[in-house]
Amino acid sequence: MSNITKNYKVGLFAMFIAAALIGSVVAFGDNMAYAGRKTQKIK
Repeated sequence: MSNITKNYKVGLFAMFIAAALIGSVVAFGDNMAYAGRKTQKIK
């Protein structure tokens, strides 16, 4: 029982890290796209 709980917690933790990484990549991409549009407008 404890082994299953341990694996479940590890899987949940891994999903959380994956979601955080994906979220940061998406946010970074949006920031880069926004900065790109901003500089193009200035030019």
